[in-house]
Amino acid sequence: MKKKALFTTASIFALSAITPAVSAAVEDTMKYEDAQVGFYNVKTGKVLSSDSFVYLSTSEKVQILTNQFFYFADGQGGAIQAVHLLEAETDEIMISKIVEQMTVENEFNVRLTADGRVIFLSKEDVLNSLQEAIDKAKEQLEQLTDEQKKAVEAAIKEAEALLKDVNASIDDLNKALKKLEDAIKGANTVDPSVKAAQDAVKLAQQTLKKEDIEKAKQLVSNLKDGAIKDELQNILNGLSSPTIDLSDLDDLIKEARNIISNAAHLYTPESLKSLELAIQKANIVRQQYDGKDLTTEAQQVITRETNDLRIVIDQLVKAEELTFTPTEETKKNAPLFLDPVVTKLDDQQKNSGGVLGLDIGVLELGLLSASQISQISENNRFHIDVKKGTTLDATSSVAIHTVLGGHAFQVFVLKQNEEGDYINVDTYKGSSGGALGITVSTKIDMNTLEEGSYEIILSVKEGLSVVQVIPFKLINLVEKDFNQVATEDSRVSGNVLLGQNLGQDDNLIVTDIREKSAGTSQSIGINGTEIQGKYGQLQINKNGTYNYMPKSDRAIVGKVELFEFTMKDTADNRTAKGTLEIQLGEVAGK
Repeated sequence: MKKKALFTTASIFALSAITPAVSAAVEDTMKYEDAQVGFYNVKTGKVLSSDSFVYLSTSEKVQILTNQFFYFADGQGGAIQAVHLLEAETDEIMISKIVEQMTVENEFNVRLTADGRVIFLSKEDVLNSLQEAIDKAKEQLEQLTDEQKKAVEAAIKEAEALLKDVNASIDDLNKALKKLEDAIKGANTVDPSVKAAQDAVKLAQQTLKKEDIEKAKQLVSNLKDGAIKDELQNILNGLSSPTIDLSDLDDLIKEARNIISNAAHLYTPESLKSLELAIQKANIVRQQYDGKDLTTEAQQVITRETNDLRIVIDQLVKAEELTFTPTEETKKNAPLFLDPVVTKLDDQQKNSGGVLGLDIGVLELGLLSASQISQISENNRFHIDVKKGTTLDATSSVAIHTVLGGHAFQVFVLKQNEEGDYINVDTYKGSSGGALGITVSTKIDMNTLEEGSYEIILSVKEGLSVVQVIPFKLINLVEKDFNQVATEDSRVSGNVLLGQNLGQDDNLIVTDIREKSAGTSQSIGINGTEIQGKYGQLQINKNGTYNYMPKSDRAIVGKVELFEFTMKDTADNRTAKGTLEIQLGEVAGK
């Protein structure tokens, strides 16, 4: 054996990360054909040139270096089992594992050739290898032109015939195998696109220029899928300087931005400011290293920046939940006043002559039209309007002057309905007068008149002696005004935000409000908003101040007015619902 360094894993295999650098010498003791430098699988016949191996991925290299049937031939008669390249810890151990090429050939009954092939000396092995070659050739047919297909198909046909021939010799089988491999190789090399790609890859290997590598990549990418394309691509993978991997940092920046945009209300303003600064810093680093070649230092910077951003995200401080707390400002009582305003009105008098002007029978029917009312003498009737929200108490006084004794009379009270007709609501009977012309007045306290229009009519019985002037009066007129149930004293005001959870800064506002049973809310504008409740009107501003005025209506006493509003912390966009509750209560007296 020649005592000189023939190969090292650092220079030939580029595996310095997983195997120690070694050198070995092999003395030439036999006239065997020295195999081409490369890896040979003595079981399947697969061969990888040293150039192809160098540019495989690490995982692909490990697959070869852990396969017990792969041997590395150094081109000068030496060989070593591939697993020893991975396992040897020292140069001495490496050298001790090197054997002569013929030893491997004799052990596995094969020959390793100068043109980079494995020739099987066992008929069983060559049959298996030939069948595998046929299968691979068929897979590559679609990549070939029609002319190329003819040559390969002819070689396949000849090989398949030998497989079926039980009398075929080992030599014939090996020749068929070589012919098939040569046909495939010839077809591939004849294709101009393959030749151009191969030349471009070779040039890229020599110059290592970026433009040459990119051109080779383009030509290889245009090739049909197959072994040749895979081999050329593996070489280019090794030539291309990998760029820095920014994917993890990009994903984290995206996550952080999403928090700022969609989940800011969940965290404190201080921690969000820290996150925004971390995003800015990460973007600066990203722009600095985007598209740059991979170096250990550069990748460390990116990894550190990614970790720093992750720490800031993980350390975000949860904001305290914004909650509504009922306070004196959100639970109010609006006083209402049921005692009326009492006013004594002037007495009214008519001087009836006793002539009604309308048949008494018609009057007693209880329903008169406005036209019929107009036929009654005005001296016999009073028209009274009781205003809305008021009542009227009155006493009728009748004094009949006659020369004889008492005289009977009736007082009819009729109220106008929605159609304009008058309906009898009360009838009062009495008698008045006295003997020898002495007049005695009869007073009748009438029922309280509610709001509406009335006709109060006096009717005197006929058939008595001469009737003189009849004073017909309404006296003791007292009006009670209930319209002032709600006064300025009923107005309530406050601020729904006082006493709420404001945090460190007073950033709370009211954004919208609705009467509790209403379907939609009203947004609160810059100048505030007025909203009609069930029992009154509310005016409220963004800063939470409000005032409420109930309706002046006796029917709302004891009711509760409810408004639902949304309060928002503008610092972090947290929101919470609150309720303004106003009791409508009676106050005895004013």
